[in-house]
Amino acid sequence: MNKTNIVCGLLALTTFFSSCDSLCKKEVKDVVANMYGQRIDYGDWNVPSSTYSILTYIDSTQCTECQMQIRKWQKFLNNIGCDLSGTLQVVFVVHNKSIGRIKHNFRHAEASLFFVIADTAGRFIQKNELPSNDMFRTFLLDSANHIVAIGNPIYSSNIAKLYMDFMGVEAVSESSTYAQNLGTFNWREPQTVSFKIANQSDAVWRIDSITTSCECTTAKCYQSEVLPTDSLKVEVCYAAESASTFMREVYVHTNHQNEPITLTIEGSAVEQ
Repeated sequence: MNKTNIVCGLLALTTFFSSCDSLCKKEVKDVVANMYGQRIDYGDWNVPSSTYSILTYIDSTQCTECQMQIRKWQKFLNNIGCDLSGTLQVVFVVHNKSIGRIKHNFRHAEASLFFVIADTAGRFIQKNELPSNDMFRTFLLDSANHIVAIGNPIYSSNIAKLYMDFMGVEAVSESSTYAQNLGTFNWREPQTVSFKIANQSDAVWRIDSITTSCECTTAKCYQSEVLPTDSLKVEVCYAAESASTFMREVYVHTNHQNEPITLTIEGSAVEQ
């Protein structure tokens, strides 16, 4: 494996974990060293061929819809400024016993962008030894299904750039994004943070709606309009369903932007 590629992968992953300590960095280094170059075995599943593919594995231990983030995947693909036909395929392997639930989560997705494997029996994880940390269960694969990059590009601009550099493509746009790291906390204790979003335009913002990436995250604000030079305060509450490393999003829809303002929270909910 090219040494430069490994170094770039390490930098992208450690930058993604903004609070990454020495133990975290060692875990990243070990994952990169162990996974780079490995070949993913799809078994009997006939995955469409392409120059590159992004594989993300989702298990049934957490909220499936929270992990899928279909809307954000669609935004990531739409931000790539070229035709991806034959170049890139996004593959979801979903370990969930409810096929109906899996189909429900993809009900609004653009079908041509994704290939979904409903792994109701857990056969994929038996064939492929993956890291236990969900953040290391998304990979960029070459045409022979060898891992060439690790990390989820919808959560990190550094990883997204790494993937795009491999594929030789560029992003055409980015939406307004705000992020906060909640650190490490007891997963049984809901966490609340506030975001302050300044209206730096000359127009009045009308708040059309606020939506979240999953039911474990709620958000509220007490303003319907934001005048120029004023700010919008949004309170976000995250109630973990189990101990895990997580990233969730809140979308603030206004009359001023075509894309919503994205608020991101991340952290580690642990057993204490």
